[in-house]
Amino acid sequence: MGRKLILNVTAIAAAFSVVASEVSPQCFDYDSGKKNYSLAWAAQGTTFFDDWIFGEQDFTNGAVRYVSRDEADNDTLTQAFATHAILRPGMIERSKDGDHRKSLRLNTKKNFTYFLVAMKYQHSPFGCGVWPAFWTSGADGNWPSSGELDIFEYWNSAKSEVSFHTDVSEVDGCKLDKAQLNKKGCPQFADVNHDLRPYDCQTNYTAFIPRLGCAPSLEGYPRKTGEEYSNNPGVIAAEWTKEFIKVFYIPEAEIPEDLDSGAPKPDTWDKYIISYYPFAASEKAHPGSCNLTGKGVSSAQTFVLNIELCGGRGSLEFPFGCNGWSTCRNKQYAGAGDCCTEYMTDDKKSAQALADHAFFNISYIKVWQHAEDDQATSGEAVSEIVV
Repeated sequence: MGRKLILNVTAIAAAFSVVASEVSPQCFDYDSGKKNYSLAWAAQGTTFFDDWIFGEQDFTNGAVRYVSRDEADNDTLTQAFATHAILRPGMIERSKDGDHRKSLRLNTKKNFTYFLVAMKYQHSPFGCGVWPAFWTSGADGNWPSSGELDIFEYWNSAKSEVSFHTDVSEVDGCKLDKAQLNKKGCPQFADVNHDLRPYDCQTNYTAFIPRLGCAPSLEGYPRKTGEEYSNNPGVIAAEWTKEFIKVFYIPEAEIPEDLDSGAPKPDTWDKYIISYYPFAASEKAHPGSCNLTGKGVSSAQTFVLNIELCGGRGSLEFPFGCNGWSTCRNKQYAGAGDCCTEYMTDDKKSAQALADHAFFNISYIKVWQHAEDDQATSGEAVSEIVV
C-alpha cells in the first residue's frame, strides 16, 4: 500500500464489465418493465449539500468526530462546485476522550419507499483505515428491522461488498432462494458474506454465531478495492422495487444515454448488475421466507454517505505494515492501542495519504421514482440513523 499502483485503466475497465452483452429477460423475474421513472430528488452542483442532515454521532466506534455542516464548510471538508462536490476527512483533534480526525456522515432529509438511485463519481476514498460507504437505512431508525442496503462499501484494501440486512424474524426478515440466484444459462450470484447461512439476509452481529446479512455477488465480476473503484470512475446505481433490488456498476465510458438524459430505463442495464435480491421470486418459491409486508423489504429508506476511519471492520482488519505503519500489534475494536487508530492519529504517517486518496469526488446523486411510489416519499427522516 505504500507505493502507488500503476493501473492499465482501459484494460481494467473492460475486465470489470460483465462479459455477456445481452442477458435473457428470464434471468431476472418481476422486472418493472414499462413504468417510467421521474426525478424525485438530486444532490448536484453548488447546492449539493443543501438537503442533507450532517450527523454527528459515530455508531461504528471509529477514529472520527463527525462534524456539523458549518464546521465542515469552515474546514473545507465539503466543497461544492458547478460540476462536482468534494467530501474529505480533516485534521486531528487531541482530547481526554482520545484522539480523532474530523470526518463526515450525511443522511438525506427526505426518505423514499421504492426508488432508483444513481451516484456518478470521479474519485472514491481509499487507503489504510479508510471505510467509506454509500448506503440506505430505515428512516424510522429501527435497525435492522427496517432494512439496510449497502450499495457502495469497502475498508482498507478489502474488496467491495454489496449487502442487505433485515431483522431476524418472520415478519421483517428475508431469506433469498438460492435457485433464483443461480438459474441455468443466467448470471450466477454467490453469497460472499459467509458460508454458514448463504442468502440469509437476517442480521444479528452479537449472536453466538453472528448473522451477517446477505451479499449475493455476481460470479465472474471482480469485486474491486477502493483504489480500483477510484481508478475506474463511473456510476453506482440501485433499483429497489416491491419485487427486487438490483445494484449496478456502469463504467464511465459506458454510461447509457437514457441515464445521461435523465430518463433512466434500468430494465436495459442488466449486463451491469453486480448484485441481485429477488424478494418476490423467493417468497413465491418458499412462502413465508421473504415477507413482502415486513419492514425489512418495504420500509422507507434514507440515503447515507459517510467516510468512517478505522472503527469496526476498519480496525479489526487493518493490515499490519499498512503504509509502513508497524509500531503496534494490537487489533482491538477501536480506541487506545488500536493499530488503526494510532496510525490515523499520527500526522506524519497518515496526513498525506488521506489528503491524496481519502476523498469523494461526486458529480451527482439522483433519486427517481415511479408516479405511484412518489406517494410513499415522506418529508423528513429522523435526525440520526442508528446502525
